[in-house]
Amino acid sequence: GDIILHDISARLNRTFIPPLDPEDIHDLSYGLEEILDYLEETSFRILGFQLNPIPKPVTIMAGHIRDAVYVLVKAFNELKRNELSNREAIGQFRVEVELHGTETKEIGRTRVMELFHHEKDPIHLLKMKEVYEFLASTVDRCEYIADRFQNIIAKNS
Repeated sequence: GDIILHDISARLNRTFIPPLDPEDIHDLSYGLEEILDYLEETSFRILGFQLNPIPKPVTIMAGHIRDAVYVLVKAFNELKRNELSNREAIGQFRVEVELHGTETKEIGRTRVMELFHHEKDPIHLLKMKEVYEFLASTVDRCEYIADRFQNIIAKNS
């Protein structure tokens, strides 16, 4: 992610791509890099904490993140086709990402509360709490990208 972000930044310094400002492209690429960073950190924790088997709520949350990323891919494809003027489609992408975000965070909050009420092993509790929090932060980054698309549309209308 870091290498790609630096490459994008270097290219932006040499190029201007209408209708996006270089700062918009930087914000989008930085947001994507953060998604990758959080996915990497979450994966590291799952492996490092030796969560085997991976708890079902973690896989459900990861599925929502995957789906949110797929929606972002659709939005980037609209951008690639230079069809960002379609406010309705971009607005729908944002809604879809936010729905996945809401589901992901609700599952995480519920599981963390359940852990504090029922888990007897404090080490396991802390491990799982951290994994749930990283998954929630990952989907927050997806929502950030969806919001940036919405702001870009508003700015360029």
